[in-house]
Amino acid sequence: MPISTPSGDLRTLADWLESYRSAPMGHFVPPAGPVLLVGAPVAESSKVRIDLTHNHQIHDLYQARSGNEPPTQVQSSPATLAPRPLNRPEEQAVIAVLRRPMTPGPHISVGRAPICDVVLPFGRVSKVHAYLSDSMGWTISDAGSTNGTLVNDQKLVAGEWKPLRDGQKVGFGTLQAEFWLPASFVNRVLATRR
Repeated sequence: MPISTPSGDLRTLADWLESYRSAPMGHFVPPAGPVLLVGAPVAESSKVRIDLTHNHQIHDLYQARSGNEPPTQVQSSPATLAPRPLNRPEEQAVIAVLRRPMTPGPHISVGRAPICDVVLPFGRVSKVHAYLSDSMGWTISDAGSTNGTLVNDQKLVAGEWKPLRDGQKVGFGTLQAEFWLPASFVNRVLATRR
């Protein structure tokens, strides 16, 4: 059953497993691109105000996508979400790593802000937290986030690009995730059913 978040429903690993089980033999459709597997969110009690005028990354992304100046403040509703550790399939959210149409620049933005390509609606994730690129194999860079980006528990220096391999652990602040390419993700789904 999908998990509801302010940015839309997140499918879980259990949902993917059910899709596999219900698909006719040989007709299971894997994700179109890589995915991040994260602990399903739990609502936190406080609401967050996002001031779009003082964050240049958010301002530029908003302006590039909409052609307008961003609103002074946006209040997320419901409250931000806190991640759970990766446990049971029904508690593991599957988030597609895809560039939105008409995104400027060569990178995929990852963050809490609804205008990011990959939205991670969790309280400890920065508005624009990191960037992913697939131009020379998958790489990741911290965008100057407050709580840092980690790859296999190694903190990245803001602006430095690090190779990202299939199945690696990625930390966005306190959010723990796993990066999976489509074929390996299918293998992960199949391993879950056992």
